[in-house]
Amino acid sequence: MRTKRRGAAFLAATAAGALVLAACGDDADDSADDPVEDEEAADAPEDVEIVYAAEQEFASYNNNTADQNSFRNTHVVNGVLGGFWQYGPDGLAEPNEDFGTMELVSEDPQVVEYSFHEEAAWSDGTPLDCDDMLLYWAAQSGTYVTDEEDEEGNPVPLFSTAGTTGVEDWVKPDCEPGDKTITVEYETPYASWEALGGYGAFMPAHIVAEQGDLSEEEFIQAIRDDDMDTLADAAEFYNTGWTMDPGDLLDEELIPSSGPYKLTNWEAGESLTMEYNEEYWGDPPRSSTIVFRFLSQEQQAQALDNREVDIMDPQPNPDLVNQLDAMSGVELHTGESFTYEHVDFNMRPGHMFEDRELREAFAKCVPRELIVDNLIRPQNPDAEVLNARLTYSFQDDYDFQIEGSGYEDYMEVDIEGAREILEDKDMVGQEVRIGYQEPNPTRTNQVELIRDSCEEAGWEVEDFGTDEFFGRHLPEGNYDVALFGWIGSAYVSGTASTFMTPESCGFGTTGNNFGCYSNEEVDALYNELLTELDLEAQRPIVKEIEALLWEDLYTIPLFTHPDLLAWAEDVEGVGPNPSQGGITWNKHEWGRL
Repeated sequence: MRTKRRGAAFLAATAAGALVLAACGDDADDSADDPVEDEEAADAPEDVEIVYAAEQEFASYNNNTADQNSFRNTHVVNGVLGGFWQYGPDGLAEPNEDFGTMELVSEDPQVVEYSFHEEAAWSDGTPLDCDDMLLYWAAQSGTYVTDEEDEEGNPVPLFSTAGTTGVEDWVKPDCEPGDKTITVEYETPYASWEALGGYGAFMPAHIVAEQGDLSEEEFIQAIRDDDMDTLADAAEFYNTGWTMDPGDLLDEELIPSSGPYKLTNWEAGESLTMEYNEEYWGDPPRSSTIVFRFLSQEQQAQALDNREVDIMDPQPNPDLVNQLDAMSGVELHTGESFTYEHVDFNMRPGHMFEDRELREAFAKCVPRELIVDNLIRPQNPDAEVLNARLTYSFQDDYDFQIEGSGYEDYMEVDIEGAREILEDKDMVGQEVRIGYQEPNPTRTNQVELIRDSCEEAGWEVEDFGTDEFFGRHLPEGNYDVALFGWIGSAYVSGTASTFMTPESCGFGTTGNNFGCYSNEEVDALYNELLTELDLEAQRPIVKEIEALLWEDLYTIPLFTHPDLLAWAEDVEGVGPNPSQGGITWNKHEWGRL
């Protein structure tokens, strides 16, 4: 069964966080400074540079494509590319009226009115208006496909997208060149309409048109006419033209800004610099310059102690926590986060894990309790194994959602049961590669624990950690089991792209469903969930989906990550955000005392 891909806007693959931490010790400060609020905005930012420690190098100015939908890009472009909202600290959409407004003007039919701010313009002076909205629809709705076919005979999308949730339900917007107010009608109601069109969603349509040798008017007309031949070159640039090799920052005219900062310099393996966008029409940022310093986890704490960086949001482990806790002049913050660790099976056609019994044989030997006990509880005695995928353990509805879901069958390791399955299938000694993004010592530790347990059951486990896992092996399906984290929000709609049947199983066509899981009943439940406006009525639907996911064993949840931050005490305005927005969500408010 083929269905439309949904929901990647709310879940992004991330290399962050392999361990959970709930407390840092008696001296830890469990609250960060409140964001700076000036009664009168300054005319220009302070001549200050704030340095943030980033574990992964930036890769693309366009974070919306299937292969680049990653936190390593999100935390950069959320200060460069604006939107009608961003994720706030509670994981819900926080309006950004500097960019514009969106208003639900009718519920039946569902109609939303989007209005770009009258002064909203790209840093090259081109207004944000009709063509930018039409590009958003064309790229994110999944409507357009090419004449080419993938290996399964399915048409290849014209625009690469990580997910089509909500936008696929739009009637194609109709607007004239220069229109700043665009009305959108939904063919099917969409409950999370407020979570469309956020930071980074709108790309400069005039650049896409130019690269396709089109004028703004020709680009708009091609979308009106559904003229995919005319749009082909423009779409190719949208898909690949903004992806960059380390250090090869594109010319400024190709990467204009619609936010308070613009990208100005990139030193491969060293740093990425963004500076104040002097053409920004809203309140200026607090500091003139933000630098992303690329450092491994092992280097970040020492760099903070040496004041080579000012802010870090590391993956916690006992040694790191002790190191940070002992530092003078460093503030710490801990809390809950919308990130969870999990292992996923590769269920692509022809792969051994299409066989549900083999997935069960591996699930039975994954030592979830041991992973939490050895790696998490030394820092947080109250840490628990996570038993859900759509609901986080700190949310009020968690106990209801997991009750009777089937998680109980995988709370304890069953070596004998796993080995019996392998023996029945004559597959004792079968190799299984666990892929993850390196370097990541905490995930390396998880693989070791899984290997010790599963090799006892008869599997031959290979550590397949590589620094190309997210950019290459995961979207290619070159792995047996994947180990990574999803960072999301309070919107359950965000999980749809991960669990709904993808368009196809080719590179860049799976949305967040890299393993190509498919269940028609799950698809139907998600279609019901995404159109249900009543939050109370959503609860039993979520519960049914969770039970089916345990029955199918596509993915196995491990634990929820905490939010751990550390910053120099002379830095203020740091606003913890445990959702997809991350610590850089309010970088425009970072300043120095």
